[in-house]
Amino acid sequence: MDPTSDLRLRILVQFREMPGLRLTEGQAARLSGLDESSCAVLLRSLEREGVLRRTSAGYYVVPGES
Repeated sequence: MDPTSDLRLRILVQFREMPGLRLTEGQAARLSGLDESSCAVLLRSLEREGVLRRTSAGYYVVPGES
């Protein structure tokens, strides 16, 4: 698995293991152990793909779970 896929999977697992999870970019970075810049890029990518949604308050959530 390439490093980007591994990091992506790490973020996805966090959201799947904790239904209702709401994280800012900074919180997601700390929880996953990534630097904020890398984490932000991955979160935005997941948002574009429809895997995550960013709320108006700046939290990333799984669509349908608010």
